[in-house]
Amino acid sequence: MALYEPLDPSRKEIRSLILEPLTAGSDIKCTTTTISLLDSTEYEALSYVWGDASIRETITFNGLPTEVTKNLYTALTYLRLPDKPRCLWVDALCINQKDMKERNNQVAIMGEVYANAKPVVIWLGEADDDSDEAFTLMSKVISDNNITEEITRNLFSFYIQFVEREWFTRLWTIQELVLASQDPIVGCGHTWTTWSTLFGAWQKVALIEFTKMGMVTFPDSFNISNDDIAPSKPLGVRTSG
Repeated sequence: MALYEPLDPSRKEIRSLILEPLTAGSDIKCTTTTISLLDSTEYEALSYVWGDASIRETITFNGLPTEVTKNLYTALTYLRLPDKPRCLWVDALCINQKDMKERNNQVAIMGEVYANAKPVVIWLGEADDDSDEAFTLMSKVISDNNITEEITRNLFSFYIQFVEREWFTRLWTIQELVLASQDPIVGCGHTWTTWSTLFGAWQKVALIEFTKMGMVTFPDSFNISNDDIAPSKPLGVRTSG
């Protein structure tokens, strides 16, 4: 069985990755099916970093043992649904990386791939000691105008370290976020939130903490409320290519 069947560029064809559920067994198994961006098709597009290409793990891809980077292997492990397949677009597997003509054609329509995704899925990596609690606090910060000083201080400290994750430093991942037409979902370990929640909570916490530092000043009568928060795409994110 061939790993890849040819795509028709005139129809803006792409491959969709069908990720088998947890009920299919402990091994990661996935297949591809061909879809067209000209049709009304639903899929999620994965935004992640490949990681160290020399560290590899094996999955079953289109019926054959196939090596992928450790980062992608970990992402697929967490992205498996309990009892039904998941339809994803994943660049490393959905594009025949050994076919330069296909790669060029697929790169040319990648903006449409992410814009049509429902939604973009941002994978930030495995959880650390603070991420599960922080993701829970983000929702609380968004919905509560009476958050404690301890919560804002702890969450501010978390964010400062959180944006050091590799995903935030890469130009192409930020482009994938900006291309998204729906509110992306963001995963860290088993915990998920939306981009609007993650970014909106940061805006609120940053306003409070920077004000305490004297870096931002407001009139005495000014109160920070949810109406002041405008979740949006990131500005000024440090990138390194």
